[in-house]
Amino acid sequence: MRSFKKFVYLFLSILLVFSLPIGVHANEKGINKPSKILYPEKISNQFTKPLKAKQETDQDYRNPDDYPFASPGQHLGVLSDSYGQSHYLTYNNTVDYSNSDMEVLLGYQSNTTNKDAYLNIEFYKNDNGSMSYLGSSTFNVKYLVGSFSLETIIGKSVYENDPYIYMRVGVIPSLYASYYSDVTYFKVNNPFCKESTTPDSNHYVLISNESTNGDQIENSGSFKINNDQYSLNKNIAKSAYKMDYVKPFDAKKYKNNFIKREAKSIRPLYQVGDSKNFWVSNLVTNQDYQIKATLSYSGSHSNVWVNNNQITQEEAEQLGKEFDDKIHPLDVENFGNESDVDGNGKVDILVYDIQDGFNQSGGYVAGYFNPADLYAVPDSNQSEIFYIDTYPTMGTSSNKDVSAAYSTLVHEFQHMINFNEKVLIQKKEPMDTWMDEGLSMAAEQIYENQALQDRIDYYNYDTDITNGHSLLYWDYDGDTLANYSLSYLFMQYFKIQCGQGDRIFKELIDDPHSDYQAVQDMIQKYIDPNLTFGKFMTDFRAALLLKQKSGLYGFKGNPAFDSL
Repeated sequence: MRSFKKFVYLFLSILLVFSLPIGVHANEKGINKPSKILYPEKISNQFTKPLKAKQETDQDYRNPDDYPFASPGQHLGVLSDSYGQSHYLTYNNTVDYSNSDMEVLLGYQSNTTNKDAYLNIEFYKNDNGSMSYLGSSTFNVKYLVGSFSLETIIGKSVYENDPYIYMRVGVIPSLYASYYSDVTYFKVNNPFCKESTTPDSNHYVLISNESTNGDQIENSGSFKINNDQYSLNKNIAKSAYKMDYVKPFDAKKYKNNFIKREAKSIRPLYQVGDSKNFWVSNLVTNQDYQIKATLSYSGSHSNVWVNNNQITQEEAEQLGKEFDDKIHPLDVENFGNESDVDGNGKVDILVYDIQDGFNQSGGYVAGYFNPADLYAVPDSNQSEIFYIDTYPTMGTSSNKDVSAAYSTLVHEFQHMINFNEKVLIQKKEPMDTWMDEGLSMAAEQIYENQALQDRIDYYNYDTDITNGHSLLYWDYDGDTLANYSLSYLFMQYFKIQCGQGDRIFKELIDDPHSDYQAVQDMIQKYIDPNLTFGKFMTDFRAALLLKQKSGLYGFKGNPAFDSL
């Protein structure tokens, strides 16, 4: 009986902590708009225990080690509710509210009222390796359209000896729900912790494998790294999941099968409205098959072929003109020239639904390039051609947005140019995948005239990178998206450190080497004649962490990379 009374007393104490001092506000942000204070129906302890998640993840909210660390201003992801609507979350800060209270502020953004009505924030403490649920604050977000600050006031004594505040945030359709429609969790620094030893975010352990062999691993020792930068569940922009594919091809083996223009027979000239069969690949089964496509646009540099009317003729013209007028001259200027094995001076762009196993979420292939198409081998289309996806690249509804494929056009065309320059002209090996992909994303950045924030976001939220994902080894069977982020960031770091602007990319392609040695040639020419590629890789990893304004341990103050 005594233990039961003690339990009741402790439980009521927690209720008092969360019901009396907790205040909940949503501050509307807008130009010349006064602050608007909204009080939810229920501000605390509607739920006496944690709610369940509809879908289990690899992380476990009951394990404090699985809570990713969030810094002030960090994007926390996007929660998708039972209506399919998005709730955008940001950790703003934890600030002083009074002598006895602190205020935890989360940023919230929504674009509709047709959504789940409530957002619930659960608070936890780490009690010697297990999580103790303290209570929650519940917000009625049904009619919040725009950007808001959700503020929870907590007594400082609740966390006075805890370096972290642990939170779990989910959306629910009603106050009687047993399951979250979607949920995420994270921890933040407690600036009011009274412990003598507080977390020091200025000290890290950086382990770098300086081997130039992408297949070689090195032992990091027996100690355990307590690294807070774990991945959130990857609810980030769709474009962050975008992949592509350069089909493996043994150019040396088939060098005698290369299509020589002067030796080939006369080929038919196609006009808009004509149809023909193309070989394409199922990227799940790695099987080739044929589809029929219709020539919907023929321009100065491109022919756009469309399978099964998946885009209209007007949309095909839009796609082709963007390539002819902007993308082709941009890539040629910065990377080199494509080949012309079929002698028509044009690139075929085949638009169809690439079979990549996409099932409404996760990674998808937005396009691919197959070097075999430049050779007289089985299943070759014997022309300069790359393949552009319609679903989900151009959207998941019947209304297609062909502009969503522009960056993929830029990306795949660089691959085509790269193969021509390295293999067909220089007679060298194809460029290593991690470099070739880094250059294609550099082409995207030149075209977009801004940093690729989706690749930065994936870097920020990915645990495999934290745990040592290789830059050099392109992991098609694992977290391939991590490779895209690392290759993109390395190529931008390399450009910034060399100080030559975008012209460094063409110089890299022109170098006689097709691997890391080409990078080493550039860094020894423009940075330090004694700097090895291995050491430069370590400097790159340090730069991602330290972001110093000068020197090798940063991006020289480029604000595009401040969010790393």
